[in-house]
Amino acid sequence: MLDNLIEFLKSVPSFIGIKDFFDILIIATSIYLILVFIRQTRLFFVLNSVLFFVGIWFLANFFNFSLTRQILQYFFTSFILIFAVVFQKEIKRFFEWFLVAGRNLGGKKILVSSKITNIIINAVENLAKKKIGALIVLPGRLKLDNFLEGGLALGGQISVPLLLSIFDSSSPGHDGAVVIDGEVIKRFGVHLPLGENFSRYGNIGTRHRAALGLAEKTDAYTIVVSEERGTITLAHDGELQEIKNINELKETVSELTKEKMPNEPRPLSFLFLKNFWEKIISISLAVLFWFIFTFQAGTINKDFVVPIGFRFLPDSMLVESVSPNKVSVVVSGDYRDFNNVTNESVKIYFDVRDVKNGLQRVKIIPEMISLPPYLTIVDINPKFFEYKLKTK
Repeated sequence: MLDNLIEFLKSVPSFIGIKDFFDILIIATSIYLILVFIRQTRLFFVLNSVLFFVGIWFLANFFNFSLTRQILQYFFTSFILIFAVVFQKEIKRFFEWFLVAGRNLGGKKILVSSKITNIIINAVENLAKKKIGALIVLPGRLKLDNFLEGGLALGGQISVPLLLSIFDSSSPGHDGAVVIDGEVIKRFGVHLPLGENFSRYGNIGTRHRAALGLAEKTDAYTIVVSEERGTITLAHDGELQEIKNINELKETVSELTKEKMPNEPRPLSFLFLKNFWEKIISISLAVLFWFIFTFQAGTINKDFVVPIGFRFLPDSMLVESVSPNKVSVVVSGDYRDFNNVTNESVKIYFDVRDVKNGLQRVKIIPEMISLPPYLTIVDINPKFFEYKLKTK
């Protein structure tokens, strides 16, 4: 049995043509983008919801659960609409992420300049020494407007004294976060969404939960200064990373904000190892879907009996007789390609604008037959027909 399986796997590549390769590539790329988005934004509940409904559908078909299958047939027609309504925010975020990421494929976005980085580092060092709590947000590629609440617009040039004054306990916005935009402080006193997966970090404060919440939902970087311990923590990619000293923070932030030029050479291994498991899962699922929905279905032939029609017939003439008046056309295509193809989808038209009176014999060629482009003509029977025109 194992030998048969190995032989079958060896033969599979011979069944995959150029069209199938690009078909699999498109699906694999789509799955990969969705997986990367879910991992970066920690929207695993969306993935679980999709897998749940897909699992029910497979079980209903595999075990022939007639009641479940019939209900799902009615439900599936409105499932996409229901899914779009329930997860409309997440779907909007995905397309925002996709469009923004697409514009930045050439390199990593510069969050802040080295000058602003040094100002932030100096301010954080002062805040940590004085044990003054702080939240400083460095936006990534995703827009943060949908995740931020409250706060006041500032638009002031960033500086160490300004940051220290904002987080001073006497300042009305000291409990909120500061959002950096280029070289200015865009807003201060901003409320961030609280994190959901905080139990693994033990007993953490509200600031750390807020930083974690933004890191779970966006690609922003948030620097947290603890009011109780004076420690510094960096939140990104759904994780909290405690910084041991100010030099480590400087190295980390500098690396995060370092410009990656589009033409900067990268090792070939980078293309394969970055998001390695997401790529493996995407390719595997795409091949599995191809095998289930395309390879197993295979190519079939279907016979259509089609009447012969005439186009561009002059107003002064009419068709007196046609023999035969119907033609059998054998069409080839994938099994599922025929789902929406009816007998009316295949038509034969003959151009008679330049034809004279009398009996005419015509050979039926594929160019006369109109059918969906993904189907192929295999046979035509009969190959000829006769018709006769007369003047009105």
